[in-house]
Amino acid sequence: DVYRVNHSFFVLKSELERYLPEIISGYQKREQQKQKMILIQNLQKQSVVLKLSQIIYCERELRKTKIYYKDVVIEVKDSIAELEELLWKEGCPVCRCHNSFLVNMAKIEKLDVTEIQMIDKRRIPVSRAYRHKVQEKLAEWLTK
Repeated sequence: DVYRVNHSFFVLKSELERYLPEIISGYQKREQQKQKMILIQNLQKQSVVLKLSQIIYCERELRKTKIYYKDVVIEVKDSIAELEELLWKEGCPVCRCHNSFLVNMAKIEKLDVTEIQMIDKRRIPVSRAYRHKVQEKLAEWLTK
């Protein structure tokens, strides 16, 4: 029955007292992460506030980067590498899967050898050069 619900932690009743502080701490960290925001400047030189938990993925095209956020696309001049560094530093679990793509691991629905399916059903390519790194980083993030 435990697999039918979206749970954050599983513990036996007999060990609840031992694990309760860890469970509460983990829950608080996840909730704080959902509320975390960054300020970024779009191509029109407007400051935009983004909730980290709402970023789905980023794509570099020509000399601009598109941030797919909720149901809108925000264009910025920052490179994928700059965004990766900024988002990771701020606590957004991002992973580079291609020279032109950066994905929020919390928004991955399915990982395949050659592509990632995001929660919005978009398919993002995984290049051979990044394949192993994506698998490692995702496994590491999921076990935290």
